[in-house]
Amino acid sequence: MQIPKKLLVNEKAFALLLIIFGFFGLGFMTMQYKNQMLEYKKAVLENAHVHILGLMNLKTWNDFYDGVYVKKRPNIVENSYIDNDVIVTDTNESLIRINHAWMLRQLSERIHSKMYNFTISSLHPKNPVNKAKRFEARALHYLEQNPKLNYYYEFNDQERKLYFLEPLKATDKCIQCHYYEKPGENRGGITIVHDTGFLYTQRQMLLIQSLIVGVIFVGMLAFIYRMYRLLLRHNRKLKHLNETLEEKVDERTRELDEQNNYLQAVLDSSPDIIIITDGEHLLSANGSFFSFFRYETLEAFKQEHECICDFFDKVDELEYLHDKKIDGQLWPFYLLDHSDIRHKVQMTIDSQTLFFSIKARRLEGSENKVLVELSDITEVETQKKSFEKLAITDKLTGLINRFQFDILCAHTLNSAKRDREPLSLIMFDIDFFKNVNDNFGHNIGDITLRHTAKTIAKRLRSSDIFARWGGEEFMILLPKSGYDDAMKLAEDLRSCIENEVFEAVGHITISFGVAVMEPNDDEASFQQRADKALYMAKNQGRNCVAFCR
Repeated sequence: MQIPKKLLVNEKAFALLLIIFGFFGLGFMTMQYKNQMLEYKKAVLENAHVHILGLMNLKTWNDFYDGVYVKKRPNIVENSYIDNDVIVTDTNESLIRINHAWMLRQLSERIHSKMYNFTISSLHPKNPVNKAKRFEARALHYLEQNPKLNYYYEFNDQERKLYFLEPLKATDKCIQCHYYEKPGENRGGITIVHDTGFLYTQRQMLLIQSLIVGVIFVGMLAFIYRMYRLLLRHNRKLKHLNETLEEKVDERTRELDEQNNYLQAVLDSSPDIIIITDGEHLLSANGSFFSFFRYETLEAFKQEHECICDFFDKVDELEYLHDKKIDGQLWPFYLLDHSDIRHKVQMTIDSQTLFFSIKARRLEGSENKVLVELSDITEVETQKKSFEKLAITDKLTGLINRFQFDILCAHTLNSAKRDREPLSLIMFDIDFFKNVNDNFGHNIGDITLRHTAKTIAKRLRSSDIFARWGGEEFMILLPKSGYDDAMKLAEDLRSCIENEVFEAVGHITISFGVAVMEPNDDEASFQQRADKALYMAKNQGRNCVAFCR
């Protein structure tokens, strides 16, 4: 893990921050300790005050009844400071009156708790027993000097005790005995001596807890500092590794760029179009690609086209590609899976049609990238198509020859039977054509044949198949045409030729034989019946149409 740069600080500065933080933490714990001790002391003071408040409530109760009477017992001594403190009842029992001062004095002498005890004292006692001791004298003098204060206390750490004194105010009942005092003056005080041993126990526990927390806190700071140093060291190593790695990456990138530039130069030097594609999108291309498609950059090409297959022309031949997908496969992967077939594409750019052989191979280390190479075979294909046309075309008339007609006839015959459609065949020849050659020469004969073929072709449908059978004989195959259509067409053609004017010859006539496909026909029987019908037309005087069943 690398530390973010914005979090990196100087190690000494970080140590100083930890020390400052440590001082603040220890100061906070010390303050908490002092506050807790103050709370404990406050609770002890409150407890002492509650005890004195209970005694004052007893005093008030005694004053309300002007003292209480109890049976005289040996352990109850008469109060020599009170006049008429003993009375005798009708039953001859002696009762001693105990006023509030005498009651508090007796309580102080008899109550000795482990936690606290109390005494009554005065700076000017009537009873010597009430003479103030050192703490009480300090407290009473202090309260006389500060009459607004309601108590005085001291914590004695050596004795582990709290000395707490509240003043006794002179009342009307007090003046009965202490005539020299005035109401409201401090005539003495009640001192509570409260044991605070538990308070020191709590202080020791708090101190131990604080020390434990402090040790843990300091340990955590030391651990954080140690981890920070380790992270700094780790970060330095990572930084060094990153710098080393960046240098290696830069070096490798330069090598790859040089290799790519070299490879691109090699590809650009090829006259073939070379592309890299995933079947849907073009990924890379060489210079020949841009020259052929007239785009300056790959991005410019992609703005208008997704794939080079957009330019494939529709050619109805198995070896030609023309769709983006073939049998459910993207075309580059179809090429890979059918490498045994020599595939081609036809593309037309600016009205110029070109032919290419196309090959594909998968790029090494990639399953979805394919290198495709298109080699221009336009000249070869043009010559091939020219040769193919010569092989199936009659040189004189430009019509298909007998060889090609036989192929088309067989194919059309099978299609008509499969689709249950009518099919007719017309066979004709020029009457007395030998006389034309003999009288006007073979050149005029050739002109007459071309003129006848041209005149007939103008009146046929694009689906009709017109061929020179041989010599002056011709064949017309009429798909989807029955007897009536064939007979009518033959008659129209006969009439047209009869009225046509031919160079040098003038007028000529033609005899027609018509045959309609039968269910059991094959190519030979079908053509034989058309030939027989033509023979019948000749026997009927020529220049007519005959039909043979």
